[in-house]
Amino acid sequence: MGFGAYYRGFYMPLSARGCLPLYLQECFFHPLEQFTEVVPFEKMVAFDSLIYLRESTCSDVTGCVTNYAHELQHFVQHCLTPRLLAANNTLYQNLALYEPDALTTDIPSERDAEIKSKRVAEMVCGVEAVRAFAEKQIRTMEEMGEHKQKGKWLFFRDVPSSTDFNLPKATLPLVEKYKGRMDFEKIDVNQPEWWSGPLEDSEIGAK
Repeated sequence: MGFGAYYRGFYMPLSARGCLPLYLQECFFHPLEQFTEVVPFEKMVAFDSLIYLRESTCSDVTGCVTNYAHELQHFVQHCLTPRLLAANNTLYQNLALYEPDALTTDIPSERDAEIKSKRVAEMVCGVEAVRAFAEKQIRTMEEMGEHKQKGKWLFFRDVPSSTDFNLPKATLPLVEKYKGRMDFEKIDVNQPEWWSGPLEDSEIGAK
C-alpha cells in the first residue's frame, strides 16, 4: 500500500479503494450473499470511508486513541475541505523529493491532524499519559536511528494541543511554491480560490 514501515493507520474514501488489498476493499460493501439479483453499484456500497488501525497501534490505549483521532481528522478534512486535502496528499507524496529533510508534520494536513489528535487524546487519556506515550516513541525512534520519525514525535510532544491551526493558510504558500513542479492532478491550482468547493470526478488518496 506504500504507507511505509511506521504507519499506524490510515483514512481512505471509497473512491481511492483501488490501492487496497481485496480484503480491505470488501469492507466498503455489503456482503455479496446479501444480494439475490444484480443491483446498481450504489446499493452495494455500505460505507463511504474507511479508517484502518494496525493491530500494533491498538495494543496501547493512548496510541489507539491518538491515531484514531488523527485519522478522524483526515475524514473531517475530506468532508469540509476536499480540495485542500487533495493538494496536501500531493505534497505528502512529493515534498521529500524537493526537501529531503522534510518531516510528515511539514505537511499542513498532517500537522492539523497531529494537533487535533493530541487534543482529543489529552481529553480522553490525560495530559501525562499522552506525554509519556510521545516520549516512548521518541526513545524508540532514537534507538532505531529513525531521525525523521523522531522529529515527527518531537513535534507531537512539543506542540500545544490548544494550537489554533489554519489549514488553508498553511497549505496555500506550499502549493504556490511547488505548482508547476508537482502534479496536483485534477485540481487547477492556477484558478482563483481553487481550494473552495467539492472535488468532482477525482480520487482523493489515502492518508
